[in-house]
Amino acid sequence: MLKRFAVLMIASLCVIGLLAACGGSSKDSTSSSGSGSGGGNSVTIDMTEMKFTPNTFTVKAGEKVTVKLENKGSVLHDFSIDSLNVKQDVQPGKTETVSFTAPSSAGDVVFYCNQPGHEAAGMKGTMTVQ
Repeated sequence: MLKRFAVLMIASLCVIGLLAACGGSSKDSTSSSGSGSGGGNSVTIDMTEMKFTPNTFTVKAGEKVTVKLENKGSVLHDFSIDSLNVKQDVQPGKTETVSFTAPSSAGDVVFYCNQPGHEAAGMKGTMTVQ
């Protein structure tokens, strides 16, 4: 009986640890800037071991999007959006910026870290296009 209890406790702790590692913020950190004739969308995203913060943000359809990426982790991460041909590597402790044009139609676009095992560990998010 004691052995079964110990196994259940260890399994529970592992599940809690995995959920904590995969969690992210749903805080919307998008801000519109008035620079240029078409305006624009910008967001800052922190990258750590195995999450983006925030892991969701909203942009305007067809506008330029600028994402400032701050790798606060200890390993290489990247920001990838396959459908827009976006991939930006960010070394540990470094900051990079990537710009692209949002799709012209509304919907959700998935972004993720393309490093081996990172997306599977929960390092992904959603850009909502309005």
